[in-house]
Amino acid sequence: MSLPDPTQEHAMHPYSLPLHRAHRPTGRTAALVLVLTAALAGCQSGSGPAEPDTGTGATTAAGPASGQQTQQAPRNAVHSPAIDWVALQSHVGAYPHDVPYLQEAGLRARLQQLLGTAYPVALLNLQVAAPLQAEHGVLFVTGNRAHMGGEEAVAIALEPESDSIRVWLLHQGQQQVFEEPQADFAWPTDIRTLITNTSSQPR
Repeated sequence: MSLPDPTQEHAMHPYSLPLHRAHRPTGRTAALVLVLTAALAGCQSGSGPAEPDTGTGATTAAGPASGQQTQQAPRNAVHSPAIDWVALQSHVGAYPHDVPYLQEAGLRARLQQLLGTAYPVALLNLQVAAPLQAEHGVLFVTGNRAHMGGEEAVAIALEPESDSIRVWLLHQGQQQVFEEPQADFAWPTDIRTLITNTSSQPR
């Protein structure tokens, strides 16, 4: 029986060990394993866990017991162009399909920035929409996708005073909240009721 040629050992891939020799490492292999182990430990101790990539530059955190996910726009997000709040307030009582106020340049840009890939989903979920309403200084609109109210819905709330937006999105039965950093205003009553009713539905 021929013996393995020791001169061929250096040709092995440095991260692989033959199964039939794993219990008897050579001195060179043992040293390599120690070096790799130390390097890996150094990498793990020097870097924290990576934050999940949501595709919008936002950070994601677990929401309340309802199973919501909250995504917040980065604090350095530039709010440009500005929303025309005066024009938007003049549309209170109007349906978004009659008066396309959500397509106003500033508001559209901000919603796209906040929602990212969820922006077209939010628009689809306004197929059946209520008129723009106002409560305690907060403007808001709610809607759902036709014949899919329990699975696809959206609520968009905007506060002129803080120049901020919050969006609640129900997509494929899963709830998400998107909000700009300065959006610390409370949801209007109708939106709170919508969220509560959705959260109480059996899944």
